[in-house]
Amino acid sequence: MSTLSMFPRNNFKYKIVSLEPISGDRVDVYSQSVQDMINTALISGQKSIYLGELCFNATIYFTEENKWYQTTPRIFGTGTRHESILKEPGFREVIKIPVDQEELRVWRNQSGQWKYYIDNMSLVTEIKNAKCVDNSSTTPVWQWCQYLQNEQHDAKWYNYSNEHNIQLEEAFTQKNTEVTIIVGIISYTIKFDENHRSFAIQENSVYNKARLVRRAFLNQDEIENITTEGVCVICFDNINNSSIPISSPFLCTHSFHGTCIQFILDNDKPCPTCRAEKKISSMFNT
Repeated sequence: MSTLSMFPRNNFKYKIVSLEPISGDRVDVYSQSVQDMINTALISGQKSIYLGELCFNATIYFTEENKWYQTTPRIFGTGTRHESILKEPGFREVIKIPVDQEELRVWRNQSGQWKYYIDNMSLVTEIKNAKCVDNSSTTPVWQWCQYLQNEQHDAKWYNYSNEHNIQLEEAFTQKNTEVTIIVGIISYTIKFDENHRSFAIQENSVYNKARLVRRAFLNQDEIENITTEGVCVICFDNINNSSIPISSPFLCTHSFHGTCIQFILDNDKPCPTCRAEKKISSMFNT
């Protein structure tokens, strides 16, 4: 008997989850509205269901073998920090599990991907339990992406400030093609993807850089925010609840908006306040 055939297709004793395939640390529980969409599609005999704005423009496919999977689109952009592709197509395995289950056993194959299903146990390189994370928020949160170590699979997502989140959501709701926000002394243009509006591109014409932006419905405890009290000594605005991760990039205690200090960092200049040298590794990468 296959793993999924044990579960009734429309039974509220079960929840539908997708496996995060890179780290294998978590399985994301779809929001109730998305689960309702999936169950309705199953009842009507559909082969797939497009989740659209409720879930990163994802599509879930129901295969005959009951090995469901989710795909998300490729996103293109321009800028010196990234190639023209800002996001490769995404792929996740999808499964129904008991509603009270908090963990799920997952396996990593020789390609480094974490999976529910293993057809050949000789291909397994690691086994562990993934935590179930309930993504039940009904309030959209806009986030921008910071890729680490030049690897697009190694990424962190940061929230925009409350003020910027309101601006982005209003522009999205009004179906605008773009919106301009100001962080510190830098102006950014957020351009919504024409075909996949849950995604957008943050562009900085001054530095010719681009970032991927997404509209997420996530458990608030799971959304990463980095906040710091204080005032940016360049623009003199408060940096509490900033949309940019904050810490001193220099061997001193002075803090800045990442956007305000980027030009100085790019030109290997010292702290503009005390002339302290730059740290060997800086998290700023706007």
